[in-house]
Amino acid sequence: MALNRLGLTAEQERIYRRLLREHGLDEAPTPAERAVLAELRALGLLHDDLTPKSPAAAVEILMHRRLAEAQRQLAGLSAAWDALRELDAEHRTGNPVSPVEFLPTPADSARRIHERPLSATELRVLQALTCHDTDETAARSMNVSVRKFRAHVASAMDRLGARTRFQAALLAKEKGWL
Repeated sequence: MALNRLGLTAEQERIYRRLLREHGLDEAPTPAERAVLAELRALGLLHDDLTPKSPAAAVEILMHRRLAEAQRQLAGLSAAWDALRELDAEHRTGNPVSPVEFLPTPADSARRIHERPLSATELRVLQALTCHDTDETAARSMNVSVRKFRAHVASAMDRLGARTRFQAALLAKEKGWL
């Protein structure tokens, strides 16, 4: 069996096999061979005196390395499946789906960190918009003037980056603020 299947390069395998045949180094290694010997030593396939470990020990070491790599890859796949299950559950229940929650990019993370949440008054204004038909009744429910109510609506829309009141309420709902 070729050791390249276990992660060795062709050059690493060639030198390891030569060391096994010759029971160590007979002559001084070239600079290129020294680099490969250092790699083999870092992999744990050579003793301190640059004699090779037994083939069984070498295969076991390489297998453990491959298994550890496979476990890391499976952990990544497991996280992706968990995210998919959660997204599917959200989709079935009708809750807003936001993949950024699960797989954030650095730009999205930075945007969320610098995002200012709405003030308590702005949240109450958006809540009033969802409960009342007119600005007048919504303003009355909050005990503020219609003019002040509309100013708060404009502030909330600006902070959310919404062009319409409906869009502002939708964005606040997606962020879990309503």
